[in-house]
Amino acid sequence: MQPAPYTSDEIQALRASIRWAIARSGLCAGQRDDCASEFVAEMLRPKTAEGWRKLPQARRTAYLNVSATHHVARFQRIQEQRNNREIPWPVAPDEDGHIRLWEPVDMAPGPEAAAITKDELRIVAAALSDLSPWQRTVMEMRFSRKMSVREIVDITGKSAEAVRRGLCDARKRLSGVMSVVRNREYGQLQ
Repeated sequence: MQPAPYTSDEIQALRASIRWAIARSGLCAGQRDDCASEFVAEMLRPKTAEGWRKLPQARRTAYLNVSATHHVARFQRIQEQRNNREIPWPVAPDEDGHIRLWEPVDMAPGPEAAAITKDELRIVAAALSDLSPWQRTVMEMRFSRKMSVREIVDITGKSAEAVRRGLCDARKRLSGVMSVVRNREYGQLQ
């Protein structure tokens, strides 16, 4: 049995839902069109359309908005997976004109770089251990958790000036401790 033809209001509701979801997504112009056309095609499939067309108008709008949001998220995931696929090795002719595969570059750090990274982590851990608990907490909230000064004020109950002063003192102390620790570790002079 053929479904009843779609009304212009139904098509408009589909377009409005996907426009609403796309506006919140940050997709580029080319991706927006692809995503919107896929969503409309998906929602106009007979089995899918049969379900949402039976809903009352208020629930239909909410259902379409949620469906559009899920579709955009799925579309973005698929795009990201496509972008992260391994690219085949490029080919280039050698002096004789024969096509040879380029050798892939190993992007993993070598043993020396790994040792330097471990040393730097040890230096940072030593510097952080020299901070007061309040300074460590404020630095963690600000830089690890990416919280604003206002959010830190709300959580700690201290004034904004106290939080700013704690951050400033911690930065100064870290700067001094880091230079002392580096000098001790590497024998460098400032």
